[in-house]
Amino acid sequence: MILSLLSLAIYAPIIGNSFLNDDFIVIKRVCIDGQLISPGFFRPLSDLSILLTYKLGGLNPLFFYLTGILFHALSTLLFIRLGLDWKWTANEQQQQRAALLAGILFFTYPFHNESVAWILGRGALIADTLGIAALLILVRPGKDIYKLIAVCACYFAGLAAYETVVVLPVMIFIYLLYNKVGRRQLITWTFALGLTLVLHVLLRVYVSGRIAGDYGEGFLNGGLVPFATNAIKALGRTFLPPMDAPGWMIALFVVILSLALGLFYYLRKRLLKDRQALSYFYMQVVFFLVALLIPSLVGVSTHTSESDRLLNFSSYFFSTIVAFGLVHIIQQSKWLLMIMVAIVGVHIYLLEKNNLNWRKASASVREILALLGKTGAGKKTYIENLPEEINGAFVFRVGFREALLLNNIDTAGVQVLSTLPRDTALLFPGIIPYARKINKVVVPAKARLIYWNREKWVIVPL
Repeated sequence: MILSLLSLAIYAPIIGNSFLNDDFIVIKRVCIDGQLISPGFFRPLSDLSILLTYKLGGLNPLFFYLTGILFHALSTLLFIRLGLDWKWTANEQQQQRAALLAGILFFTYPFHNESVAWILGRGALIADTLGIAALLILVRPGKDIYKLIAVCACYFAGLAAYETVVVLPVMIFIYLLYNKVGRRQLITWTFALGLTLVLHVLLRVYVSGRIAGDYGEGFLNGGLVPFATNAIKALGRTFLPPMDAPGWMIALFVVILSLALGLFYYLRKRLLKDRQALSYFYMQVVFFLVALLIPSLVGVSTHTSESDRLLNFSSYFFSTIVAFGLVHIIQQSKWLLMIMVAIVGVHIYLLEKNNLNWRKASASVREILALLGKTGAGKKTYIENLPEEINGAFVFRVGFREALLLNNIDTAGVQVLSTLPRDTALLFPGIIPYARKINKVVVPAKARLIYWNREKWVIVPL
C-alpha cells in the first residue's frame, strides 16, 4: 500500500495523459478490432493486459496509466523481497538495509520510466517483473521440482510480454554454478530453461510468422563495432541523463566510470575476507552486464529518453550494486542517510523532468485531436510539422490515422504535409515558421492549415 501511494505520487504528472503514438495502433487492434496478435510481433501478455484494462475502464487513458504505475510498485516490492531473501550475510540488519536502499534506488530510478510513462512500455515492465519473480523463486527455500516449474513459467510468461528477459537463463546458470549444485541438477535446469525458450520461439514463429519481425531483425544484423558502441552508450545511460552535448557526456562518462572502477577495487579489497558477500557482489555485477546485452543489441538514445524501457531490467542489478557498495563503504548511518537523500533527490528531479516531457507530448496530442474534431463538414485540414516526439516522449511517429479513427474524425478530411523529427526541430533556433508549400502541396485558400511550432499548435489564417 505504501509503495502504491508513493508510486502514484511520483508519477502524478502522467496520470491525466492521453494515449500516444503506438498506443493508438495497439488499442485499436486489441480493444476495438479484437486482434491480440500483430504480424511480426509476439507480445500477447502485454496485449492481454491492455485488453483487461480496457474491459475495466473502457478507452479512458486514466486506467491504463494507473495500472502501469501500480505495477511499478509491485515490481519494486518483489525486488525488495529478492534483496531480503538472497542471503549473503549473517548480519540481518545489514541485509535489510541493503535491500531497502536498493528498492528505493530502483523505485526512483529516472532512466527507465518510459516503461511506466508510456502505456506500451508496460510490456518491458511486466516482463522484467516476471524475471525478478523468477529469481525470487530461485533463491527462496523449496523443492527443486516446484521451483523449476515456477521459474520456467515466469520465464515463458515474461517472454510473452517483452524480449528483455531472454537472458534470464544465463543468470540462473551462473547462480547455480556459484551454489555448486550437482551436475544432474545443473543439466536439468539448463534443459528445462532451454526447452522453455525453444517452445516460446516455436510458438512465436507459428503465431506471428517470424522470430523478430522487421523491427527486431534489423538489430540482429549489426556487427561487432555497432554492438560495442551501443554497449558503451547503454552503460553510460545507466548513470547519466540524455544530453545534446556529446563532449560533456563523454567526459562525465569517463570520470564516473573511473571513480566506479576505483570504488570497485576498494570494495573488493575490503571484502576479501568475506567470501560470501564478495561472491554476491560479483554475481550482481555479472547479472548487470548480462542484462545490458539487450539494450546493447538494440541501442538506446544518448540524446533523449527514447528506448529507456530497455534499461529497466539492468536497473534492478545496478541499484543492488550501488546499495551494496554504499552499505559497505559508508559505515555511519547519518552519512549514509545524507548520501541517499542526495541521490534520491537527483533521481526524482530527473524523473519529474522526464514525466513533464510525456505530459507535454500528451497535451500536443490532445490539442491537435480537439482542433481536428472541430473541423467543419467538407472542409479539408492540412497539418504541417506533425511532431514525432518531444525529448523522447512519443507524440505521432506512428499511429496518427488510428488516433483519428478512435476519435471519430474523418481521415479523408485530414492530410499531413510533413512530420517533425526532433533532430529537424533542433535546426531552428526559435519558433518554427510555416510554409504555404510543403512537399509540393499548395494549401488551398479555403482549407485550414494547422502547424506545430515547437511550443504549440497554431491555426494559420488563409
